[in-house]
Amino acid sequence: MARNLGLDIGDRRIGVAISDPEGILASPHTSLMYNEDKEAIDSIIVIVKKQEIGQIVVGLPRALDGSLGLQAGKVQAFVQKLAEVTGVPIEFRMSA
Repeated sequence: MARNLGLDIGDRRIGVAISDPEGILASPHTSLMYNEDKEAIDSIIVIVKKQEIGQIVVGLPRALDGSLGLQAGKVQAFVQKLAEVTGVPIEFRMSA
């Protein structure tokens, strides 16, 4: 069974977690510092290949009122670029 990769995407840092092979328990893996999206995407691709990732799960931040705000738009734009090059299914999970 393939592992899941969890991403918590910020403006300059991405928190990365990887699940066990059964996809039940995720543990922190690393924190990626980046200046450009391509730099971060290249690092994520290395992790996807090395860890045999089958799915990527991305936290989608919400505003206090529950709506999607500016940061959610940035995350969605980043994920669009990531999806074009990974070939791995990506899904969003709403985060507070």
